[in-house]
Amino acid sequence: MALETDLNIHDIGQQIGYRNVTSFNRMFKKLTGMSPGEFRKNQAAHEMMDELSG
Repeated sequence: MALETDLNIHDIGQQIGYRNVTSFNRMFKKLTGMSPGEFRKNQAAHEMMDELSG
């Protein structure tokens, strides 16, 4: 969902049931090794590199 929407991280957390965005951020980082914002930036960079090399 973090990559497929323009919703901000707070709104994504609320949509999947987190009342507290800090709790969502902690769980996301525990599962992925990076914050939701870092994840988005990382994926955006990978997509741009794929487009440039493709």
